[in-house]
Amino acid sequence: MGLLDGRERDVVDRYERGETIEAIARALGVSAKPVRSVLEAAGVAFRPPGRPWPLADEEGAIAAAYAAGETLASLAHRYSVSQRTVRKAVLAGGGRLRPPGGRPRPT
Repeated sequence: MGLLDGRERDVVDRYERGETIEAIARALGVSAKPVRSVLEAAGVAFRPPGRPWPLADEEGAIAAAYAAGETLASLAHRYSVSQRTVRKAVLAGGGRLRPPGGRPRPT
């Protein structure tokens, strides 16, 4: 009998909501190995290692706000990330970067 019998759906749901394998294992009181085994058996596509992209659902909104004149600094403060992360989000959202100090002028 496996350590996670009867909890497979919970494991998959947690992972698909963005929890890490390590966090799931800690929450369920097991090592990472049985969590990974459950996910493999369920055919779940594993995320690449590393931290998750914090702005995955916000890229379009960030690009639009930047295009409307907000600065990288103000957006970084609003989303609690670095300006570099905001810059990447602007580009990923289809935006174009202004030259430094190049806020659009009101017309």
